[in-house]
Amino acid sequence: MSIPPTNNSLIPIFRPQERTFDVDLVRKNRIKGGVSTGFESLDPYFTVKRGFPLFIAGAPHHGKSQFVKQLLVNLSKLHGFIHAIYMGEEGSMEDIVLELAEIYTGRKVLLHDDRGNPQEDVLSEQEFEEVFAWIDRHFYLISPDDAGVDSFDVSMFHQWVDAYEQEHGVKFDTTVIDPWNDLVLDLNTKGGREDLFLADALKKVRDQSRKHHRTDIITTHIANPHSRFRTERGVQYSPPADPHSWAGGQTWHRRAFTMLLVYRPPSPDTLKIGKWSVDTTVGETWLLIQKSKPKGVGKLGKVTLFYCKDTNTYQEDRLDED
Repeated sequence: MSIPPTNNSLIPIFRPQERTFDVDLVRKNRIKGGVSTGFESLDPYFTVKRGFPLFIAGAPHHGKSQFVKQLLVNLSKLHGFIHAIYMGEEGSMEDIVLELAEIYTGRKVLLHDDRGNPQEDVLSEQEFEEVFAWIDRHFYLISPDDAGVDSFDVSMFHQWVDAYEQEHGVKFDTTVIDPWNDLVLDLNTKGGREDLFLADALKKVRDQSRKHHRTDIITTHIANPHSRFRTERGVQYSPPADPHSWAGGQTWHRRAFTMLLVYRPPSPDTLKIGKWSVDTTVGETWLLIQKSKPKGVGKLGKVTLFYCKDTNTYQEDRLDED
């Protein structure tokens, strides 16, 4: 197959001197790092930089969606970020709003507990109205089911976001697709090859982040965790998944800028793998940064947060054990 001749004016080769002005602007103004996550212990390892996506993985019930909601609330509190979020496994739109209110305040918002009994220290009507107004300013909920849409793919998702921005004059700082496997994956377009389809889809996410100068967040599962270890108390568990064990394989590692694994070990307990032993405390959650790009936004490593189920929040301080 011959390559057609190219018009000289379209040859994509440039001399550095042609970019002198732009290079000078970048040299004087660029800050490599992103903005704070709201967690002092996490910031040295990960900051949020517009123009680059964030990929998050974890096994079911390990708290990845909860961490995303906490991160979004922190970004809005600290930096005024505005979010467009799809969270297909987090309940109705009403459920999501109420949980965001709990995360924002660190207090209960439901008047009754799971058994129907009245709860104490619940937000007053005035307090809730103020929190609701704050959430309304910073969060836009994407709910295909409520719009009668049975299925969608990543391109359709971005079309919705772009159209809403244009029609309503809003600029989103982040988008969220949670979970990735809710999207239609038409493998026929790639000869049945999931790896090729995933590579193309994740490139679209990267391109959208760059084009719109925002952070597009994707959550996904890990591939078939095997509970082959036991804690000191006899609880079966799997160790943290490595970057190549995300559902879909090593394509995530190839296409990602930042990869963050959320892992909640059995706690309180003692984990034992061979000679390795570590004690865990109630609510302990590990954030493992498994890939960090571009330079300056963070580094590889592990950070420990603590999940408080009473307030649906992540904290940096250890929780009191009951």
